[in-house]
Amino acid sequence: MSGSYKEIFDGILLDLAKLRNIRKDSSDYLESCNQIASKVGAALADISDEVGSFEGNEKVLLEEIYSQLTAEETYANAAADLRDISDLNRLLDNE
Repeated sequence: MSGSYKEIFDGILLDLAKLRNIRKDSSDYLESCNQIASKVGAALADISDEVGSFEGNEKVLLEEIYSQLTAEETYANAAADLRDISDLNRLLDNE
């Protein structure tokens, strides 16, 4: 993987780390998750023609990004489920 792609993926890891600080604001959080997923998709599309498969450090880096994205997706889904439950509870309390 060329240095520029490593910088892109390192930047994505930094973006993922920043997500933990904005989880309280769900609109910013979900928008940031979508932006990171788009960055990963664009970067992988750009390098897929150049690289047949990833090995060594590149593979470890991509596995880390995948792992963190999966964790954030799980958190986002759980947060959305909790919001749905609290919305339902509010509706039930108002009736």
